[in-house]
Amino acid sequence: MTGQAARCSYFDKEIYDCAATTKLISLFMQHPWVRLVYFNDPAVQKAVGRVRSCIGHNDHFHVELWPRYAS
Repeated sequence: MTGQAARCSYFDKEIYDCAATTKLISLFMQHPWVRLVYFNDPAVQKAVGRVRSCIGHNDHFHVELWPRYAS
């Protein structure tokens, strides 16, 4: 499957891989520019920290970066 047909939310327990998603978001969080991640899975939020819920983020996540300051 590709495109919209390939989407699954964390509610799709048969195909959603919580461990892999937690690992992926943890890798993003290691970068110093990453401030916050928006994703609605409470298990990922608990495991990783700095992951917050946001309406519509059951099947994808967004990464928020720290603002860049001019020197």
